Amino acid sequence: MIKRQWTEIEDMVLKDQYPIRQARFIAGDLGRTAPAIHCRARALGLEGRRGGSPLPCDISRLKAVSLTDWAYIAGFFDGEGSVWISDLERPNRQKRQFIMISIAQNETGVLYWIRNTLGIGNVCLENGRASKFRAMGYIQTYAMLTGMMPFLQVKKDAAKKAIGWLASYYSDYIREFDQCWKD
Repeated sequence: MIKRQWTEIEDMVLKDQYPIRQARFIAGDLGRTAPAIHCRARALGLEGRRGGSPLPCDISRLKAVSLTDWAYIAGFFDGEGSVWISDLERPNRQKRQFIMISIAQNETGVLYWIRNTLGIGNVCLENGRASKFRAMGYIQTYAMLTGMMPFLQVKKDAAKKAIGWLASYYSDYIREFDQCWKD
């Protein structure tokens, strides 16, 4: 059996995704097995995810994002982005609301730039198609939408509706985020 060598891009994806996603999902993106993902991660000295939540939202990092960068990100969102709210049925039959921002792009590098600039979200590689940046959860999506809002043209109404939905369901958390944003 011939072992397929790991590429620099695959290592970059693994370094980005391994701390926040399950190995089986990364394996599907890279066309490898979950044990191969774990083995390579150990070889790179990476630690696996703890719990199921994405990286925490670092407000100080978001506050440091320049207006030019927010405008650039808003342009990608206006062109190839979406925000959606959906019912998610859990195994115990409880339903909960779920919100996500997604930006599709053929050029993966710009998606990693967005992720690294904001310090939130993740990049998902899709086999043979455009890759996607995704920010999930109420704080990450609220932070992105409020940062991009002054620069949005096409999707401003959708962003306003999503912010209104977030404010109605998570008002205490949003108020706390806004207070930290202003400090």
